[in-house]
Amino acid sequence: MYKGDKLGKHEGRSCEPRGTFRYRPHNWGAVMIFSHGRTKIVSAAVTGAALVATSASAQVEMKSTSFVMGTDATITVDGATAGTSHLLLFDLEPGDFTMNRGQWLGLGFTPAFQVLSVDPVPDSNTLELAMYVPDDEALHGFEFFLQGVSMNRNMGRYRTSNRLDEVVVSQFDGGGASSDADWVLTPSSCRNVATGETINTGSPVQDVFGADQWSSSGKNRPELKTPGDVIELTPGDYEHFRITMSYDRKPGVERVNSHSDYQFGIDPQTVIRASQPGTVRVQPNPVGGSQTHYLEWGGAVTYEGLTFVGDDTMGVGSERPASLRWNFHQGFRDFWFYDCNLEGGFNFETNTGPDCKWGVLTYEMGRSAYDKPGWIWSGGSITGIREEHANYFHNVLGDILVENMTMKWCGRTAFQMANRIGEGPAGVGDLTFRNVYVEDVCLQDGGGGSAFSFNGRHTGTILMDNVTVRLGANPNLHERWNQNITGALVIHAGEDTDDLPNGHVIVKDCDFQVGPHFVGKNSARRGNIQVDECMSFSLINTRVAQLGNNPREALDIEPDRVRDYMIFDDDCEIIGECIYDGDKFPDYQTMLNAIKNEPKVRIQ
Repeated sequence: MYKGDKLGKHEGRSCEPRGTFRYRPHNWGAVMIFSHGRTKIVSAAVTGAALVATSASAQVEMKSTSFVMGTDATITVDGATAGTSHLLLFDLEPGDFTMNRGQWLGLGFTPAFQVLSVDPVPDSNTLELAMYVPDDEALHGFEFFLQGVSMNRNMGRYRTSNRLDEVVVSQFDGGGASSDADWVLTPSSCRNVATGETINTGSPVQDVFGADQWSSSGKNRPELKTPGDVIELTPGDYEHFRITMSYDRKPGVERVNSHSDYQFGIDPQTVIRASQPGTVRVQPNPVGGSQTHYLEWGGAVTYEGLTFVGDDTMGVGSERPASLRWNFHQGFRDFWFYDCNLEGGFNFETNTGPDCKWGVLTYEMGRSAYDKPGWIWSGGSITGIREEHANYFHNVLGDILVENMTMKWCGRTAFQMANRIGEGPAGVGDLTFRNVYVEDVCLQDGGGGSAFSFNGRHTGTILMDNVTVRLGANPNLHERWNQNITGALVIHAGEDTDDLPNGHVIVKDCDFQVGPHFVGKNSARRGNIQVDECMSFSLINTRVAQLGNNPREALDIEPDRVRDYMIFDDDCEIIGECIYDGDKFPDYQTMLNAIKNEPKVRIQ
């Protein structure tokens, strides 16, 4: 096996390198690095250029994620000169040498010294290497040192990077378990922190969430055995799982039995989190017509830093309560997602990727036994949902909070609320959208609604605070998807609502833009903001822009369908025509002048 050229002779750490590098060109797809005892430490594969271009004259900087047994560590090298060769040097001891061009080398040049050749450096001046650490307990605590050298063999020059001092850690220590964790999972095992017992069944989420036989349904339903636990997932891919709260009690935690929970008792709060945010991926169910993560009963669960890979039906969702056997069902409650991602996987620029119908699909969600909304999605993103909505909420029963997140590339809306009579009770609770970015949704044929669609029969307040919507702004949308461009917001009473209105709708500090690259066609086109059935509507300090010769209006207001009042901020920036009560106005100020004496209108 090729080990690379040595830097002079060596006798352990006391040696002094002589001469310069002699480069032997070699393109390696995978190279094994061994210790002096011939123990496999890592296998490395070049995964391609990464992220940020760096000046060729800048210092070569190298950094890495943790070397955790059974996972990939990522080494990133910034500042390597494009088109040159790069060497990754490995040793078991550090050193301190200054080379003849003033470059520093921090390796000891022991008999274990080896070289990994990467050729060539891409135009981004950045390399990213994925290095797999075997799940071998013999490697636990293994220390080693890495340094990079960027070489221009035509000019005989080289530049060294900083040194990385690394230790191989277990997924149960440096990879993961926090002091408050009750369970620590890897993709193939789980450990009960209290007892120290490790279970290697290959199905860790089933080990933790268990299975309870419900005789009435005749099928197994995975459930949490001890609600209130902190469950920590170390990096890797995990199988799909459900949440069905059991009737067990964690010691010291009281819990009302759900079978007699007519008064809606308080569940202990369970935490399911990634030990390293962004490194845990929950995979879809391989059975068709299914979902990745199903919320089947109960609640009070916090998710932190997980990525859900969307299934062909949905990524995250709950079943319709009418299908449950409990006639006293009072809705799902208290599900909180922090810095989580949901990836449908479809790319609307290349027209490639899997089908995922819904990102989040829920029924009767939002009730809470705590002093916060019953549904929170804070941070992270929902992207690549080919068929329909990023979020589809039915018959909301409590407060919903969506904040600090991105929703991008969906066949239909970023958020749709429907409170149909045939599906459940009228909606209650406040819906808050704060610091949200939305790009290119409603791309399916006909558009399928506006980016945010609120379809009536809801009594709570709907607040949109600092929400940005960009539709048709991406010039690279595939031709299959670039004509279905709609609007940012529609407020109306949809089907099966008896024309019951939405509650009070407030739009403040928002920016809604359609165009300039694509403006839609035929039935997909609609007003940027359409206001029909609601109790009141307020438009405050907001920009609404129809760009690229968009033929549809920026505002379309039906005052007879607004029950109480409308507030219009004189400082709003509205680009495009406006419609009020069927009358068309060339701009926003002209409309305000015409309606300022209307009894329902307040201009501020």
